Amino acid sequence: MNKSHHYNPFIYFEEGGDAKRVDSDIPYNYEVLSLFERLDVYPKVLWKKKDEHNLSLFWGNETQSKTSYEVVLNDFFAENNLKIRPKAALVNGEFKGDFKSDIGKTGQEERSLEEVLNQEKKNFKTSSPTLNFTPDRWEKLINEIKTQIETTTLEKLVISRSVSFNVTGSFPLFTALTETFDVSSYFFLIQLSETEVYLSCSPESLFRLEPPYITSEAIAGTAKKGQASGEMLLKSSKDLKEHYYVVEHLKEVFSDLFDGHTYDSDPQLIQLKNNQHLITNFSGYISDVHFDLDYEVTKLIKALHPTPALGSYPRNYAKELLSKLEEEDRGFYGAPIGVIDHQDKTAEVFIGIRSLHLRNDELKLQAGCGIVSDSIASSEWNETEIKLKNYDWLKKFSG
Repeated sequence: MNKSHHYNPFIYFEEGGDAKRVDSDIPYNYEVLSLFERLDVYPKVLWKKKDEHNLSLFWGNETQSKTSYEVVLNDFFAENNLKIRPKAALVNGEFKGDFKSDIGKTGQEERSLEEVLNQEKKNFKTSSPTLNFTPDRWEKLINEIKTQIETTTLEKLVISRSVSFNVTGSFPLFTALTETFDVSSYFFLIQLSETEVYLSCSPESLFRLEPPYITSEAIAGTAKKGQASGEMLLKSSKDLKEHYYVVEHLKEVFSDLFDGHTYDSDPQLIQLKNNQHLITNFSGYISDVHFDLDYEVTKLIKALHPTPALGSYPRNYAKELLSKLEEEDRGFYGAPIGVIDHQDKTAEVFIGIRSLHLRNDELKLQAGCGIVSDSIASSEWNETEIKLKNYDWLKKFSG
């Protein structure tokens, strides 16, 4: 792919309505694939806010706005004629309600969730994984970044790596929903065509705007689950350093944009399904109650994105270094995604990381880690492995 530009579109979904695309001049380090350009043609979206349990649904064709479970999921899985109706809901990763009567109908035959999952296992197969970086190449890459840190003003760079599979069959939607679901993370799944799906299970909020307040989070520093690991994380000089640069960036932005702001004096722990992170919460105050919502959202994205949890510190290094070092476009990975409600003048935007992208017969997983002066290549590799555990369910489809 020719890297002719390095800009992120911002994608958002009107609360209760249609998908939108905003072409903005938000600079970043890769060319985003032209998938969002088809938003007015095909997208079907399932999405869940962080710390909430229920999925929201959006239909992107403005000529036939539809928001029912039945329409959206039936289109995702039309070849099996599965249906899911409004009274059956996904809660904490489990379908609640009368699954046999409301979800599993295929003609006259009723099927349980277990039967549907077993059928998906038969219909979808993956090859052995292909790594874009071998462990040896990864070590050289990390050492190259550390040399940049030693010889320039660069303090931190977030590098990502991918794992790819060749696949056959239909995307296992219900397996993805039940296995990937994490209450403490955003869940975002969009189908852009009959052969293209993007899924992100991300803990990272860029901002939440509920006038007159705006909140954001610095999330950086990672450990596996467990009390002992959490205690070590809170004392880890490497992880605290990595976290510090994100905090500094948010402090600068909040000081510049808002009339007043507060933030946690010390990082806390956020617990996810497969790992935990350091988190520092920020809150700002907007005194102008007559602000233009679209303008405010775009201004906030430009100021905040990419944070040093995704790009670099200072920010000016990310575009050049990541385009060179990662050797492939990130595509959807790291794009800002959100929901806007013009009636209540609220907005919530998160960052699409820890992702799965299926396009035709190739499926790619992607996750990143922050490199600082005392990073160890093997530890950073293990960190990305922890972050990709959301997709361990793919192993059952290996064939």
